[in-house]
Amino acid sequence: MAITYNLTQNISFLLSYRNLSQDDFGKLIGTKGKNVSNWINNIAKPPVDKLFSISKEFNLSLDTLVFGDIKDLERELSGYRLKENETDMMKGKNGENGAVNKDQLIVMLQDRVKFLESELPETIDKVINSKLSQLTNGQDVLGKSLLNLSLLTEEIKEKVDKK
Repeated sequence: MAITYNLTQNISFLLSYRNLSQDDFGKLIGTKGKNVSNWINNIAKPPVDKLFSISKEFNLSLDTLVFGDIKDLERELSGYRLKENETDMMKGKNGENGAVNKDQLIVMLQDRVKFLESELPETIDKVINSKLSQLTNGQDVLGKSLLNLSLLTEEIKEKVDKK
């Protein structure tokens, strides 16, 4: 079974999903935009510490980030996505003299909490089912390997017994 690496596609997707430039993405995870460009263009691979930073920032497991197709997770990610006006508010572009309106911020955070509370059980079920499926597939592969090993062992025993 061939292993499919989706890291470059996943990083590109995260950039567009959060509407981030390569420089902004780099600042978010503590690196330069040029490094992000190199990762996306498959010129270089991100160091492990940056993979952990991306994983933590976007609430993704490392295996999903590197091997998964996170476009399928868009619904799960949507709970963490800020709307454009919320992003502006967080940057201080809203309210008088660029100050953040605390009431708007509270409402925004309450909305996020409600969303997460409503979506969390379904999201957990999906993740658990996905991991169980991966585990079952892994068990099938392991079972077939053990069967092949057992057959090979029997073959060797027969050849040794004949000699």
